[in-house]
Amino acid sequence: ARARLAAPSLHPPELDPAAMATARLAIAGLGLLACLGQAEKQPKPVEKVVTCGTTATSEECTVTEPLEEFPGRLLSENAEELPLCPMDQYRKDENTVVLPCDGITLRVDMALSEGEELIVVDVPVGTHELFIDLNGDSDFDTHIIDMETGECIIGFACQPCGGGGCTDLDYEGTTITFSGDDFISPVKETTRISEATRPLRVTVIGYSAASGYIAVSLAGIDPCPEITPGCKACSSYPNCTASEEPVCDGTSVVLCAGAEESMPASETVALRAGAAAAADEGLRLFDGVSDAAGAERLADARPQAAPMLAAITAAALVSLAAGLFAAAAARRQGWMGRSGAPGSSLLQPRNSSAEEEEEERGRDQDQEHEDLLAQRVQP
Repeated sequence: ARARLAAPSLHPPELDPAAMATARLAIAGLGLLACLGQAEKQPKPVEKVVTCGTTATSEECTVTEPLEEFPGRLLSENAEELPLCPMDQYRKDENTVVLPCDGITLRVDMALSEGEELIVVDVPVGTHELFIDLNGDSDFDTHIIDMETGECIIGFACQPCGGGGCTDLDYEGTTITFSGDDFISPVKETTRISEATRPLRVTVIGYSAASGYIAVSLAGIDPCPEITPGCKACSSYPNCTASEEPVCDGTSVVLCAGAEESMPASETVALRAGAAAAADEGLRLFDGVSDAAGAERLADARPQAAPMLAAITAAALVSLAAGLFAAAAARRQGWMGRSGAPGSSLLQPRNSSAEEEEEERGRDQDQEHEDLLAQRVQP
């Protein structure tokens, strides 16, 4: 009896059936996640490629910059549009991503179908502290491509920083950190690049149909490229005729002015006169709206100081001054011609009071013009 009591039982203790069921479900769930992350997610072919600001629709790509004040907003239809490009350049489109050399933070809202790739922006060499934050309601994939090789270096199915992510990875002198591929809603993938030593392209691929946004920020670009990323030289604007010259202000709105046109002597007058003369003086607005509507908006635009208009204003004032002085000289020369040479009978006093009054009025008008000019040229 003592032996039977001391011998250990060969039967394991009974387990709670509910606990067993919970354990089985947990194991099955882990297995399902592993299958989804490894077995099912395989690279898919890209069926459609669109670019922000050119081939993408506003649903596929809408760019929003922070509402900060920038100088030089002159011709823009939208009072909140920021002149991110230099004054001698124009923005390709209001939904083109622009990367100013002094840095920016922006957001791109997007909705992509399965197998669709969106080209967000090309990043030049010298870009510092580039940060990319991708968010979606389904499976978006961050892809960053080395433009020199054409290979994807960051993102799902990319090398050397693939779906598993990387931390402080050195790639051709660039330090890369990537959070890794996320495929469970809400999707979030972050990328940080210390300094771009190679030209890069930032794209987003819809592994499945998804909507969301990508936030892009950078500290700056050094050296600053001659043409700001997302901008084009004003002289390359294609929609002006041969007899017109493009006038840019750093936004996506470009004014085409005929060669014979001259700007008025103040910014307010310039804007309003340009709007009023759009239909009959050879000025046309290319902002996606009719000339009449564009002219009406231009007339109500809020003028800002700008080097371009300052130079034109100065030139107009100089031209006005030269004209007034030339007119005054011609008038005086005409009086002397009428007076004749010494000894002429015309030197005799004239009895015509009407002629004397006319000359007096002319002198008064000349003096008024000169006074008006002096007031305008005062700072």
